[in-house]
Amino acid sequence: MRKEALSIKQWLLLFLLLFMVLPLLVTRGVVSLYEGWHASEAESFLPSLEPWVNEDVLSKSDLWKDIGWQEEMEMEAEEKEVELKIFDGEDKLLFSNMKQGGSQGLSFLEEYPLMDGQERQGTVYVKDMRSPVMPERPSWLNYLVNEWGGGFIFLAVFALILIIGSRFIRKKILLPVKELKEAAELISTRQFHSQLPSTPVKELNDLSRSISAMQVKLEESTTRQAQMEEERKMFISSIIHDLRTPLFSIRGYLEGIQKGVADTPEKRMNYVDISHRKANVLNQLIDELHMYTKMNLLDAKLSLQQVDMGLLTEELVISLMPLAKEKAQALSIRSEGDFVADADPFLFSRALENIIGNAIRYTPSHGEVTVTVSSSSIAVEDNGEGIPPHEIHSIFQPLYRGEHSRNRETGGSGLGLAIAKQIVERHGGQIEVESCMGKGSTFIIRL
Repeated sequence: MRKEALSIKQWLLLFLLLFMVLPLLVTRGVVSLYEGWHASEAESFLPSLEPWVNEDVLSKSDLWKDIGWQEEMEMEAEEKEVELKIFDGEDKLLFSNMKQGGSQGLSFLEEYPLMDGQERQGTVYVKDMRSPVMPERPSWLNYLVNEWGGGFIFLAVFALILIIGSRFIRKKILLPVKELKEAAELISTRQFHSQLPSTPVKELNDLSRSISAMQVKLEESTTRQAQMEEERKMFISSIIHDLRTPLFSIRGYLEGIQKGVADTPEKRMNYVDISHRKANVLNQLIDELHMYTKMNLLDAKLSLQQVDMGLLTEELVISLMPLAKEKAQALSIRSEGDFVADADPFLFSRALENIIGNAIRYTPSHGEVTVTVSSSSIAVEDNGEGIPPHEIHSIFQPLYRGEHSRNRETGGSGLGLAIAKQIVERHGGQIEVESCMGKGSTFIIRL
């Protein structure tokens, strides 16, 4: 399991504690070890001194006032290479061979009380001046500890922590910040696959994860933008083509009339009728393009009111009967329950008209189109050719026409289903499609 990174405040607090506490602890530890090491050398000689102190010094306490005894004591101390100080019970100095200013070299001062039963008669201080048996320690270490105390050790540990801290800041903070800066510069040039750093600093990790998430979203957005731009170009190209085709036809027929190609009243009337139909197609395309733009770009507001969907659907089916009769189709409606909903009657009629008209358009002659109204949905079912499974998710895209209906006679404008989907979704509903090749399709509007 990955350890949780520390925040910058926590790292600062940790370094502050290290800078303040660790040098003190190390200094104290080193000085204690040195003193213990120093003392251990002198202590190795105490067993040889104790018998002499007990027998020759303490046992002669009654001779303290004897000058000859003091000379004898000084000779024996010099022979033993020790320095002595003897005090009586009132801490009055009776004897001392210690030189003024102290002695040089390693030494160890030991205190021996002079007791007479339970009463303290005096004190003997013994300082061993002999060379140690253990190897002599470096003089520079003695100098540092004796002259500078723990200050040098403190500064040395502090400098070591400072060096380690500097390397940590460079490796774990400054370099990751530089990598994040470089990643941001690459993102600005639409390069979204930078390897982002991971550090033990929480804020930098959070920033790294945020930039990584931003990379993913920007890449998705850029890809989607490119797709939309491609769709826009195709949309404009298709619109230009669909507008140009009927215009060219109208222009051709009018030039035919103008140049006398239609030299009989019947031909002229036929040319005018064809031009009129092409003008209607052009008008329908412009109308649907306006509706699509209004729903998609202008965010048209809905005029909601209580609408009897059964009645609205029935009126719409009746209005489309002539279109079905032109193809000898059976267009019918049936009700399976009352359906009342808040809707914009104009826009919803437009959506339902597009779906029913689409069913009539793609159903062959003598086919059937059935509209069923239930308590919460409207279903439009036909027995046409059906929709290939791979096209079902594409039929609601603007200007999309199935491969089997590329011609204008059956293809329509290509905007009808896209407009219907937008209108239904603006009402908070959805359109479901069920289709089987060779048996027909069913479009279900649910609100």
